[in-house]
Amino acid sequence: MGGSDVIDPTRSMLRALVSDSSRSSPTASLTDAEAESRLSLDESDWPRGWDQMSFKDVVKTLSCKEVHNNSNNPLPSIDDWTVMRYAYSRVVDPRWTFDDPVPPTEGYSHHEQYHDPPPYVARMSPGKGRGLFASRRIREGELVHRGGNQGDVEFTGGGDKWRRYMFSLPRPLACQIASWNWTQRTEEGGDLRFFVNLNIAALMNSGGKHYKAEANVWPAPDRSGSRSYSMLLYANRDIAEGEEILMDYDVYTTSYKMVGL
Repeated sequence: MGGSDVIDPTRSMLRALVSDSSRSSPTASLTDAEAESRLSLDESDWPRGWDQMSFKDVVKTLSCKEVHNNSNNPLPSIDDWTVMRYAYSRVVDPRWTFDDPVPPTEGYSHHEQYHDPPPYVARMSPGKGRGLFASRRIREGELVHRGGNQGDVEFTGGGDKWRRYMFSLPRPLACQIASWNWTQRTEEGGDLRFFVNLNIAALMNSGGKHYKAEANVWPAPDRSGSRSYSMLLYANRDIAEGEEILMDYDVYTTSYKMVGL
């Protein structure tokens, strides 16, 4: 399996997917004023020393352990995604827009021409919490997750923008962001970058040597064979409908210190 061995559905299948999904869910549920009313934008209300906190300091200050250890956390609602997205545009990057017609509760436009969601859905897994599960049979070599979509946002600025974002959000949402954040290089020799998904792709769990199950999706390799740089995830075997989608978190370099935290 390789990044060039992409197996996409046929055009007719794509059109059927769009027709079947029929975009009944809204892409946002709150007005800007309603979303802003849920934020804490007054820095005087933030913890003392917030601007010098490390990643671990922020997580500890927000008492996120309880949230992270709760396997019964509900799936994020459209209100939750709306607030998290509004906060990003309000606090981090005012130029960033979220206008994908696929709602974040369904993902993003997997094929931009047809605006069909990715081949997975978010749901609860008994005893495991939240995850992503194949919405149909996925063939080996097929593109499963198109990372770098509009819902994948980046935090630059040496950690300052991320801290501001975290302390502006309601605590339960901020703690979820902390569990979804990841760092990676997107090119050989490039700087380590700091991202989060602001759609259901954030709920993808990990397989691999530290977990009970093997990963069934892998990043596309570059010319040297490294999988550490791509944000495109392909099926490394056939995946049955209803099977959980699992990547391997360890394939990317994790260092919050290297991104200013």
